[in-house]
Amino acid sequence: MAEKRSLTLLLQCCWVLMLTLSPQAVALRTAATLDQANTSTKNSTASTTPHFSEFEQQVFQLAMSDELPAAEVWLQLAKLQQLPQSQLPANRALLLMQQCRLARGDYHAERPIILQQLAGLKQVQDDTSEVAAWFKCQQYEARLQRQDDRVFKLDYQAYHQLNQLDAPLTQMWIAYDFAYAAQQAGYLSDALAAATLSLEIARHNQLTEWEGESLGVIALIQNALDLDEQALQTSSQALALVSKPQVIHNLTLNRGYMLTDAKKYEEALALYLPLLQQSEGTDIDTYLMVGSNISKIYHEQDKLAENLQLTKKLLAVADTAGNDYLWSYAAMARAFALIDASNKAEAFALFNKAKVWYEQNDVLRPLSENLEHWANKLHNRDMHQEAYSALLESKKLKQQIDDSSRNQDALLQNALLDSERQRSALLLSQQEHERDKAKLAQSHLENRLWQTMIAAGLLVALAIFYAYFRLRQAHLLLAAKNQQLDYESSHDPLTKVFNRRYFQQFIEPKLASKANALLLLLDIDHFKKVNDTHGHHVGDQVLEIVSKRLASRLRDCDCIIRWGGEEFLLYIDKPADIRNCQALVHRLLTEVESSPIQLSDGELKITISIGFSAVQLISQAELELQLAQIDSYLYQAKNQGRNRAVGLLSVAVTEAAPEVITPEMATT
Repeated sequence: MAEKRSLTLLLQCCWVLMLTLSPQAVALRTAATLDQANTSTKNSTASTTPHFSEFEQQVFQLAMSDELPAAEVWLQLAKLQQLPQSQLPANRALLLMQQCRLARGDYHAERPIILQQLAGLKQVQDDTSEVAAWFKCQQYEARLQRQDDRVFKLDYQAYHQLNQLDAPLTQMWIAYDFAYAAQQAGYLSDALAAATLSLEIARHNQLTEWEGESLGVIALIQNALDLDEQALQTSSQALALVSKPQVIHNLTLNRGYMLTDAKKYEEALALYLPLLQQSEGTDIDTYLMVGSNISKIYHEQDKLAENLQLTKKLLAVADTAGNDYLWSYAAMARAFALIDASNKAEAFALFNKAKVWYEQNDVLRPLSENLEHWANKLHNRDMHQEAYSALLESKKLKQQIDDSSRNQDALLQNALLDSERQRSALLLSQQEHERDKAKLAQSHLENRLWQTMIAAGLLVALAIFYAYFRLRQAHLLLAAKNQQLDYESSHDPLTKVFNRRYFQQFIEPKLASKANALLLLLDIDHFKKVNDTHGHHVGDQVLEIVSKRLASRLRDCDCIIRWGGEEFLLYIDKPADIRNCQALVHRLLTEVESSPIQLSDGELKITISIGFSAVQLISQAELELQLAQIDSYLYQAKNQGRNRAVGLLSVAVTEAAPEVITPEMATT
């Protein structure tokens, strides 16, 4: 605002100067004043508030109508195109976006015409209020063509191209769709911002149903962030606002999942059991989903008989449904119940069959979680080799998921940059056009208005100086932002130690130099119990304190990485000898064990388990094998009672039995 006032004052001074220099300048000043008034009117019209205009209200009522058939809605939207308000760029884009949505159904022949109109708007308009709608239309088209790899990318671009020139209805519609998609894809920060925007606009326009659905998405995001009580409270608010049966049904299913996640099993059963009874024989999808969730609750409550009876029935229903997706979930639930009942053969057969479907359809995240849970089950039944294989497979899937997520992030950022480059090119073209017009006007006036030329030259000089000053400020801000982003991209936000992304950069020169190193993979013992007993805020405190204690034992040439969850990877560069390595491992164990963490209500004793190995870095593939071996040593340390370290301290001796180090062992 201050910058606008400064620029306005500068322009006023220049016009006063021109007025005093030449009488002919009065005409030029009058024309400029009219242009300025027109520009102010245009900006006032384009600046939107969260409140819908009358035109937006008409579009919304048509789009959300449950009474009018699609054909009638299409005709009514076409009539709205004849209104004068539809010629405003923001309204025109909103109308065409809704036509794109309808064109997914019975109006396929109209799609090319609509997309052509939007493409034309995107190329010629200078207020960028059509860009988001254009991407949303492309997303509708990709969904219709089942181009799944493009759908979320286009949704992402549509949301990030929104600006204040877009109609509030356009902003609310695109924000809600993106919030739901981003929540499912794991982009929780973007999802929360989009859902909040959707909620704010819905509240301003008293759209109770839309407000409830937006709160439902926010509840899912809070649940994914482990904010269980807030999620349940938000879910209650959402259910109190909605009235449509299908929306109530969906929010109720989500609430049951949240109650289960918060370990409020009796409340979850009170909600789920009526749904299970109502859907039996009428809604197979709901029956299987609710039944699978009840099976999870029975498992947590050790109700084996009830779980066996339920999962048998679920699998029988799934066999007749012909839906491989739901069958696989029912088979997983049945496999866990059978392994609890020591029916190993049938449990393994069902689990492996379901696992094949998960793999073939890239449903990797649930499969990774199921494999980890399966490994724990097998371990508790002394099936250690099978448990170890399942755990390794789960770890590999997690790495694959992380890699895929990083690739997706890069693709989305590239897509957004492409959009920004296109917009910059359009603005540059418009600026060139404006400069050409200014030169033409200057050539017409230069013979008669030499005084005006002097003032215009001064104005241009001041404008250039002002632009240079702003550009320099922008460069300084960009440099600071880049530095901040570099730090955030390489450090864990909680513990402030390096993250796995940084490790990939750090290790490359080490591999090139074939350096010797000592790698240690550390895991905080019984960390889940800390979270469950004391809360996640204490768990975060434990992670911060332990990471600081570990970092304090390292040299500048060493490195500590938050490997994931409660795991840390330590890289010790060129260790001196075996004795020093033994002493370091022993110090790490005793440092953590002997210094309890002080809480407000007492002390909390923490121990760690370590897998370690002295390695010579040869290649990336060899490093992966070494890390897998160290992970197995960590697994052995856990199995042998925790609070110990297992591994090899010599690169030369690879076939020897791993060494075990405990805090009680003396070091010299």
